[in-house]
Order: sequence, then structure tokens, then C-alpha cells
Amino acid sequence: MDAKLATNANEALNPHAAALFARLGSTRMAVVELRAVERAEPAPDEDKEQAVRVRIQHLEVANPEQEDTLRQVLAALHLHRTAYGTLTEDGDLELSSGTLERAAGEVNAIEAARLHVAIDRWTEYGNRVLSRTKVNASELRTEFDTVLKGLRAAADALAN
Repeated sequence: MDAKLATNANEALNPHAAALFARLGSTRMAVVELRAVERAEPAPDEDKEQAVRVRIQHLEVANPEQEDTLRQVLAALHLHRTAYGTLTEDGDLELSSGTLERAAGEVNAIEAARLHVAIDRWTEYGNRVLSRTKVNASELRTEFDTVLKGLRAAADALAN
């Protein structure tokens, strides 16, 4: 994270600085836009990871009445990023109990998590097929059809 803020981001923080300073540990909810400003690409033979530096480009701080809405957005984004589940023997999707608990019965959240898991599991399945050393064109086509049917079933379940 680049310590330098874009001008408009700094301006959005200014009205909240005194309250944050006055009460150590206090928080504010905000919407942030990050901008990639620098990257490091090590040579292929180097034992280093790629890295990117980001800067806060835009930032808007919520007022107290808006904070609950932003917390719900934060929880939804976290659920989508961390959704987990498995494919059953029949090719059905089964969300983990933790994912279902975090969705808290919210239909949209459950469906978004289910679709995330479907894409993740079927991609993993496809990658396993592609990693096989000896697979002929006919077998590959059959496996690809299986992936397509699984993805279609996940999309159809959303529509029903």
C-alpha cells in the first residue's frame, strides 16, 4: 500500500480526522478505490514473488446512518470471496456449513456463494482433467461436456 493518498481521498478523510484522533480505536466505514501504481516483476530465475503497490485513489467515508449498509456490503463481499463447498458424487453442489452460516439465510447471498462454489469446483475439475498426461480427444470432449452440464445445472438452479 502506497502511503500517499490521492488529493480527493485525503479531502474525504479530513472531516473525520479530529474524531479519529480524539478516540483511539474508533472506526469509520468507507468505500475505497485502489489504483495500481507500481509493480515488481522478478526475473524468472529469481526466488521472489511478483508484487504490486496500490494507492488509495478515491475514498468516501460513510456517515453513521450509512455504516450498517456498508457493513452489510463488506460481509457480502467477504462471503463471496470465501464461499466454499464441494461437488457430490452426483455432481450436485453442497455449500459448507460455514458458508451457509455466514449467509445467514439471505437468499441472494446463498445463491451468489453457490455460484462461486460451482465455478470454483468445476474449474478445479477441469484443471484435473487437463493435468492428466494421457487423455485422448474423445475423453477430453466427454469431460468438457461434464463440466458444461455441471455449470448449466448450477445456472438452471438459480433460475428455478
